Amino acid sequence: MGRIWIVVESLYSMDGDFAPLKDLVAIAERYEAFPVVDEPHATGVYGEQGRGLTASYEGREDLVVIHTCGKALGAAGALVTASGVLRGFMYSATIRGSSAHLVQGAGFTNSAN
Repeated sequence: MGRIWIVVESLYSMDGDFAPLKDLVAIAERYEAFPVVDEPHATGVYGEQGRGLTASYEGREDLVVIHTCGKALGAAGALVTASGVLRGFMYSATIRGSSAHLVQGAGFTNSAN
């Protein structure tokens, strides 16, 4: 049996409901699962420097976060943040020119992981 993945949005736009991230992270720890959090409505608005509701969980080895660049960041595409361990399993495509500059300027930089 493979690893469990817990996939949620951090903020559901229709009702403005926030996912219980603290509880979901605790469940992920208990079952050795990977939390995957989509932040399309929180990126640029919530969290430290607008890095979304998952900003306080940065640095976790088991967390995957998806940020939509076309909304608050004003750039095309999206980006996925994850630990070095998880990045080894993921396909990476390059963000081009001005989009990369806008995303980097918004505080999404490559970590040491």
